[in-house]
Amino acid sequence: MIRTLIIDDEQPARQILEHMLKDFSELELIGEAENGFEAAKKINELKPELIFLDIQMPKISGFELLELLEDPPAVIFVTAYDEFAIDAFENGALDYLLKPINKERLMKAMQRVGRSLNKDKLAQLSENIREAKAPMHQVVVKDGHKITVLPCEEIEFFKAEDDYVSIHSTQGKHLKKMRISSLETSLDSEQFLRVHRSYIANVAFLKNIEKWSKDQYMGFMASGEQVKISKPGYQLLKEKLNI
Repeated sequence: MIRTLIIDDEQPARQILEHMLKDFSELELIGEAENGFEAAKKINELKPELIFLDIQMPKISGFELLELLEDPPAVIFVTAYDEFAIDAFENGALDYLLKPINKERLMKAMQRVGRSLNKDKLAQLSENIREAKAPMHQVVVKDGHKITVLPCEEIEFFKAEDDYVSIHSTQGKHLKKMRISSLETSLDSEQFLRVHRSYIANVAFLKNIEKWSKDQYMGFMASGEQVKISKPGYQLLKEKLNI
């Protein structure tokens, strides 16, 4: 039996999927969740082997939920939207179902569940899809059992810290395990600029810029913190700020 969890913020959608899954004797439905926070808790407690996961949910999205999980189970995405590079999942380890779910399409997805899950490929697919959709409007970070949602408009800058990125916001400083290059492609380029190989700055919080050395400048943020600005980064700022 494959231990299975349904995650969707709409109760009718959960009920319809639950009814359809009763025809698959290899599945054991162990529960459901209506948002990402509840789902993260249940996944850690119940240890499902498979989750049916909605993408567009309040608070945190399905992709952001996966980022919070240290060892995510197999995933079949379920959504009412077709804007998340569906074709990418057609060749992936798992699947992507559009609402309303077609029974034949669901059967095809279940045929893939029994195959081995390549988690590295799943992570890359999720990253590619994030890059293909609209700019992110929030960053979700996890510190132990605490989950914090940081609106992008409250973030002053990001700084690369080895395999992590430190996030400096009006709510304080947080660490998130990710590459700054991946983060750069997900942010709104009208709001955030890669001003240095190690820094992405929110131009709304930038108060002044001073020349620091021959090829480097220093940006002073609203909080008083400083960000390094390379020569190419300075040129980007000049174009953005019309200076």
